[in-house]
Amino acid sequence: SEFLQPADPAAGHNDDGGSDGSGADDQQATASAMPSSTVAGGAGAPLVRPDYKMANLSDMFVTGLRLYHDSWNRFIHSPVTFNLRIALLVILSCVAVQLTNAFILSAPLLLGRFICNSVGFTYQHSLYTVLVGLYALCISVYFGLRLHAFFSRHRFRFLLKVLAQYSQLACKCVILGVFWLFLIPIVLGVLVDLAIVTPMVVPLYHSPIYFLYQDWAIGLLSIKFCHKLLHSLPNSDDLPTYIQDWKVLIDHLETEGITGVSMKWAMGEVTWPAFTYLVALLCIPYVTIHSVLPSLGLDCYG
Repeated sequence: SEFLQPADPAAGHNDDGGSDGSGADDQQATASAMPSSTVAGGAGAPLVRPDYKMANLSDMFVTGLRLYHDSWNRFIHSPVTFNLRIALLVILSCVAVQLTNAFILSAPLLLGRFICNSVGFTYQHSLYTVLVGLYALCISVYFGLRLHAFFSRHRFRFLLKVLAQYSQLACKCVILGVFWLFLIPIVLGVLVDLAIVTPMVVPLYHSPIYFLYQDWAIGLLSIKFCHKLLHSLPNSDDLPTYIQDWKVLIDHLETEGITGVSMKWAMGEVTWPAFTYLVALLCIPYVTIHSVLPSLGLDCYG
């Protein structure tokens, strides 16, 4: 009932008609207790939404990450998940072993078998195919890394220029390789086989059987032996002239390398003279025995 009584108009004034200080304080307290929107805009003004800044969002994100990290660490280090961790360790170890086995053994084995079957090489042990596959994978990775580094640094026009240079170098290597890795070793191997091996192994009135791959191997070993012999000889004027000339040619070829040597010089000064000399040593005795002597009425087998 006392709340329904009207307010005394003289309660907030002094006896002399002045304003009482306590009433002003009550009004200020009431105004401060009211919401900011009501004070600012009146009773009918809409509420102002809080302004979420980017700093608040970043703080919330960092806090969420920290909570996730703490909860994950508690989950990992909990004794309840010990069996689960052991099972995951065993499973991942098995997967790692299988992947390593596939990369080190299975992939080189399959690749080596494919290469050997494509070339026509008969293999009797899988170790050879694994080695062939490993060599092929290593070469592929090496050239892939080199091409990636090259493409990341140079442009297309420069690439065409380098491609033309390498094409010229490849042609040079193929032509010189055919002579120095196949023709000259085969001719030299046949010459060594006819002059040294056959007279010591095959009787006089028996026909020898020659295998070109054996003669090719003998020729390669003979070329290697001659190369080491030329390097071991001192540089002296007492040596024969042709040996000195060959030493100079071989030294120049090793100094320039396959990339810097001239194709015309390599063919005209080194490859073709050696090839014609070996062919002459092989063909002249054969033509003499089987053509010249029978035309003169002589029989070398008589």
